[in-house]
Amino acid sequence: MFSKPFAFIGFLILAGLLFTSCKSDKPFDLDPEDPGTGIFEARGTLTPMEVGLTSLEYAYISGEIDPWGHSIVASTYADYVNNSPYKSIIGRLTHPSVDIFSIAIHSESPFDPGSMIWGWTEEEVSNLLQPGDTLSIGYGPGEAILGIAHPAFNHPTGPFYTLPSENFEGINLDGPGYIIIEQVEPYSATAYEITRTGLRVHVRYQGRLNGVLGQQDYWAQGTAVLFFEY
Repeated sequence: MFSKPFAFIGFLILAGLLFTSCKSDKPFDLDPEDPGTGIFEARGTLTPMEVGLTSLEYAYISGEIDPWGHSIVASTYADYVNNSPYKSIIGRLTHPSVDIFSIAIHSESPFDPGSMIWGWTEEEVSNLLQPGDTLSIGYGPGEAILGIAHPAFNHPTGPFYTLPSENFEGINLDGPGYIIIEQVEPYSATAYEITRTGLRVHVRYQGRLNGVLGQQDYWAQGTAVLFFEY
């Protein structure tokens, strides 16, 4: 749902801006002359829901090579169709063919397609990402969806995602799925006379990733630092 093709790595520069009538996709890279490795990242543990199976560790770091052999790029993606009536803003780490980590956060108010205001304002993004806030897993107003890819999933078209129905307290022994906003800081970078501006957001998360095509479900928990542009 969230995958798009991307350019290879530069220093947090705008590699392209893809628009359709309903979606925008804004990737950026790391400058080869100043790699800036580790500006954005996701780290955590994946524990199979089936007892007795081994847990998996992962660390996806911007500017480094992912387990598939590709350079990791951070990007922001906005979606206006899949989660109607709420638009979503997605901070993610990706390689050129597929997302490897993403957190999609849904708007607090329904989106009006007739307004043609598809972007996110600074006020909207800042209000949605307040330090100390806990976001529930779900497609409702102000809720969030977590997506993680791992070679063990053997699922080439994208990551596994959390689903609201399986992240309520009482279904999982680890409690409900959630995303906690721990720290927020302004972030911008300029390259080729284009400036990208938004928030660098530190989060802590946990939630059940739902396997597809008969694959195992996993309980994910960890931390991430992602970019959300306004």
